[in-house]
Amino acid sequence: MEMVTVQVATPGGRPLVFHMPGAASIGSLKETICENMRVLVQEQRLLAGHSGKEVADKRNLWELRQQPGDPVILTLVIVPMSLLVLGGGGGSASARLCLWDAERGEALMEFPDTADAVLCAAADWAGQKALSAGWESGIRMWDLAAGKTMRELQGHVDGVHCLAVDWASQRAISGGHDCTLRLWDLHSCLNVLTMMGHAHPVFCVAFDWTSRRALSGAQDRTLRYWSLERGECLQELQGHSGTIFCVDVDWSWQRALSGSWDCTLRLWDLSRGETVLELRGHSNAVFAVQMDWQSQCAVSGGSDHAICVWDLKDGTLMRHLAGHTDNVTCLEVDWISQRVCSGSQDGTLRLWDMDSCEALQLLNGIEDVRCVQTRWPTVVGGRTRSKTVPR
Repeated sequence: MEMVTVQVATPGGRPLVFHMPGAASIGSLKETICENMRVLVQEQRLLAGHSGKEVADKRNLWELRQQPGDPVILTLVIVPMSLLVLGGGGGSASARLCLWDAERGEALMEFPDTADAVLCAAADWAGQKALSAGWESGIRMWDLAAGKTMRELQGHVDGVHCLAVDWASQRAISGGHDCTLRLWDLHSCLNVLTMMGHAHPVFCVAFDWTSRRALSGAQDRTLRYWSLERGECLQELQGHSGTIFCVDVDWSWQRALSGSWDCTLRLWDLSRGETVLELRGHSNAVFAVQMDWQSQCAVSGGSDHAICVWDLKDGTLMRHLAGHTDNVTCLEVDWISQRVCSGSQDGTLRLWDMDSCEALQLLNGIEDVRCVQTRWPTVVGGRTRSKTVPR
């Protein structure tokens, strides 16, 4: 078998050198680059060194040599897709975790290793990694570019409902059906702290590694405010009359917004442990929420199939986004572009314009969507979070 030396100039780095069969295609080379650089195949453009023209995936390497025995000289150009969506869920279909190009509405990749429903996920788009968890008690760390499991984090003894990750510090917190919260070191993939206090399963969590604080919500109808230094519950916040499924926190302003089975959202002052505003507008359980304290705005989704846009200054319900035909289980908001990506048990993910209330895109592929992570054109910060609702 004739082997060919391939030299690939990369953006801002030293050339990559591969020794591959001459009959191998450019498509195969892109898969090899994906494994080495964690760049999605779909975001790679390979240009011929002598002409600067893009080389088609079906071309063979030996065709690109100037002379027999010469190396193949190529230049890699990375063209990021403007909007990527990672969605997880369950159902009888094989796809339980899927990556989409949301602008085109195309599924790019299915992740085959999931043994049961994926209930929560958190993505590191810059590092091309993700965590996912669900009814299997382990947490999987994924190579997003290759679509392969890298590591597994073991500690929970039952399903995992929620994840929060600070990728900069390589710390994660998970909440589970076993009523515990677990702090993970992602360098070692070890459980370094277990927090117990909730009397029933934990469904949502947020944390701030700088202040070493966390906030969790559970089926016991309480929010608990934790010290991550000592693993102690510093305060128990009461007010909801049903399971707390979702929470979002602005740690700088010490404000939290929670959603519950009792059909309400509550805005909390964490410094005093008090409810400062109750938001009513959903006709059934609230499963998902995100807020932007700077603009005093929030978006929530629930069992009434509705997505609600709120004014946090006075709790006014400003707009409804209507289109889902089953529970809205998850959502992410880009406050800059005023777009929302939502997932539902109707088997769809939808991209919305918050101002016009119109659905811009519809994504299919998972029967029962439970979690979503979105790479918006502008990514701010290193924290991502995902939560879920019970099956």
